[in-house]
Amino acid sequence: MQSNITHPQTNATALAPKGSGAWKIAIIGNFSGLACSDGATSLLKRKHHRVTKDNFDEVFERLNVQLKLPICDNTISFDDIDDLNPDHLYQNVAAFSQYRELIQKLQSKAHFQDAVDQLQAKGLIEQTQTAAQVRGIPPENLLDSVLSSATQQSNAEFSVEALIRQTIAPHIEAQLDPRAEQYVGAVEAAATDLLRSIMHASEFKQLEASWRCLDFINRKLDTDRACHLHLIDANLEAIKKDALEHAANVEASELYRNVIADKAIAGNAPYDAILLDINATPNDAQLLQFFARFAQAANVRLLTGASLDTAGYTSANALLDNQAATAQSDAWLQARSTAGAQNLFACTPPFMVRLPYGAKTKPIESLRFEELPSTSNKASFYLWGNSAYLTLMSLVNKNNSIDSLPFHVTYDDDGDELLIPTTGAYLPASAIEKLEHAGLSVVQSVKNSDSVLIQRWVSFQNHP
Repeated sequence: MQSNITHPQTNATALAPKGSGAWKIAIIGNFSGLACSDGATSLLKRKHHRVTKDNFDEVFERLNVQLKLPICDNTISFDDIDDLNPDHLYQNVAAFSQYRELIQKLQSKAHFQDAVDQLQAKGLIEQTQTAAQVRGIPPENLLDSVLSSATQQSNAEFSVEALIRQTIAPHIEAQLDPRAEQYVGAVEAAATDLLRSIMHASEFKQLEASWRCLDFINRKLDTDRACHLHLIDANLEAIKKDALEHAANVEASELYRNVIADKAIAGNAPYDAILLDINATPNDAQLLQFFARFAQAANVRLLTGASLDTAGYTSANALLDNQAATAQSDAWLQARSTAGAQNLFACTPPFMVRLPYGAKTKPIESLRFEELPSTSNKASFYLWGNSAYLTLMSLVNKNNSIDSLPFHVTYDDDGDELLIPTTGAYLPASAIEKLEHAGLSVVQSVKNSDSVLIQRWVSFQNHP
């Protein structure tokens, strides 16, 4: 395979599956959350789950998807992909039970005073100053303080009472005659803070993004005649450990034996492509070197995601502002020089998986929830997915354009309309060239459109 592949349509031979039929594709990632990360099952024993339009929900249920987060006192279980939303969290996470009870009482004439008494008993209603001021804690730092404290006491009993007491307080102004709407708004604001913190915990974001990306390509691709998708549920830390232990002998690794060697049986077609659902950073040079060797040994195309800082840029703005790139490390350049790097494709930037929840975008039923905070730094509160999934679609469909992707129409600080494209920023040709020179395969947003382009397939190997 060439190191710099042009449009898929013009290079059909290089991008054809090994056999004469459908593409056989393995997708490796942590799709079960807690159940996979507990280390109970080795990589050697991870099952290959065929995913189709008809059995998607069944596969989800079979994996027993769960998460245990430091800021929650109970394990969160998900029965299907529709459970990966704020309504499910609000109704099923124990920490929200007292929020729900308070709101119900505040909205009931018969129980309003009881709710007020509860707030007073918790010290949330002060005659002259807010509870936050009494405690000497700046209101904007309260939630961070509580969540940090909860994280540190992993072996102690989680105190929902303390969370309720400390997070609602900054949202209530001290008044002698408070109205119900004010208190309901305060409780909802506190619940929003906690809900936002859960949804944007790294573990939850990874889980939701992986499932929604898989759901997208499963709906868009012909999974009967064009490709066969096989999901392999594996924890990233287990993969990294396996890679480091077998860096010198990839074929002895548990992952290689599971995905490649043990499937080399007469009548069992090998994989044509593998998607590794990670977002590689500059610290992952050894990991990508391992997977370059993996791709070489297996004679397979291997796709993964990569952050912009692997090309030396801290953000898209740094790239667009023509800031000087940080030089790639010796370890990174060595990885790019590894035999097999021509079969490895590191895809960037990530893409918007869904619109943020909110009254004007995706309202929820349980409460007035705005996923994006009012602060100026909102980019990290979007749900970004691995663009290797889009590159995979381009590979199977032999089409460099993918549409029906989300983009967000919002407003800047001056009230002017602002469009956030699918990949977060529009990249000019000069910026794309810089990323490609760094060994990245670029997914490009189309101006004022729900589409992206993958103009060139650029491998991870060093380029002149």
